[in-house]
Amino acid sequence: MKDKNEEKDIKSTPVWEVIDKYFKRDESWTPLVQNVFERWLVDEEDPSKACEIYRALLEKQKEYNLPANEETARALKIFRERAGFTEVELKVGDSKRSATASMEGRTTKRALRNYFLRVAAVILPLVLVAGGYLYLSKQESHIPVVVAMTEVTTGPDETKEIVLPDGSTVWMNETSTIRYAVDKSSSHRSVELSGEAFFQVVKDPTRPFHVKTADVSVTVLGTEFNVKAYNRCEETMVTLKNGKVTVETTEQEQFTLDPGEMLAYNKVTKKTEQTVTDPDVATAWKQREIYFDNETLEEILNILEKQYHTTFDVDKRLLTTERFTFVLKKDDSLAQSMQIMEKIIEGFSYSIANEKVTIRKK
Repeated sequence: MKDKNEEKDIKSTPVWEVIDKYFKRDESWTPLVQNVFERWLVDEEDPSKACEIYRALLEKQKEYNLPANEETARALKIFRERAGFTEVELKVGDSKRSATASMEGRTTKRALRNYFLRVAAVILPLVLVAGGYLYLSKQESHIPVVVAMTEVTTGPDETKEIVLPDGSTVWMNETSTIRYAVDKSSSHRSVELSGEAFFQVVKDPTRPFHVKTADVSVTVLGTEFNVKAYNRCEETMVTLKNGKVTVETTEQEQFTLDPGEMLAYNKVTKKTEQTVTDPDVATAWKQREIYFDNETLEEILNILEKQYHTTFDVDKRLLTTERFTFVLKKDDSLAQSMQIMEKIIEGFSYSIANEKVTIRKK
């Protein structure tokens, strides 16, 4: 009885307030709010609510943390066009009459059902991913299906090892996020990644495994590979250790990698480079190592500034084009790392005071 009263209260609440509860997940959010909201999306009796939800997504995209990219904008545009809403009609979306009028006379129950299935097919992927769910469509029945998703994150200087529902293992580097479906019986094996992770994928010829980042999509059957896709970095890199992978960029270019190869996609220039590399360099972070491979002192110090949360005052005479290859341990102190570099780099001398490192030429 309590749930029925609560549902009645929610349904009588203005649409905008329920939308806010759904996306903000504050103390007023409950599973019942989620249920009511998602049913509104395909409500065949009252299309004005779907119209209101569209307006909310359009006007509060940043507030609701929806991805601000062309894909989102295109989906919202398609939603409006398929629904038949004009800008004028959207402004009066609170009116059931005006919203239904925009359907150009399609008043039969069958037409309504087809209309809302098309609406759901466009708008559900946006709102349900934002709310922790993924929308899929059963092609044989055209029925929208909601699959529970889980999200795992790591903080600064934190790594995690997790096992996915299909038995595949993922090692996550620091400040990374992955999302995946929790249903191991799903016909889809797909992971969304922001940050860096190493994947050891269980082989399944009937279900390819997909890793999706903002810039590339990696498809495999069963293999070991590393993906580095931090938003702050100019390049997204895929390095293959074993097996074979296919990488597709946002430019719809496809590349196949063999073991010991790396693909680097530059997000600024939109150019892609495929090279031979040592996979152990790309995965050094798994052993809590910082592997510098043919890098200048300036490049090395930029990385160490972030690692040790410090600043370097460097004698410019040391900032040459000379390149170095060596390994430091993440668990070593700043002083220990400086001692190692003092032995490797000729003329390198350092002092540490008040969380600042001064480097001078001997």
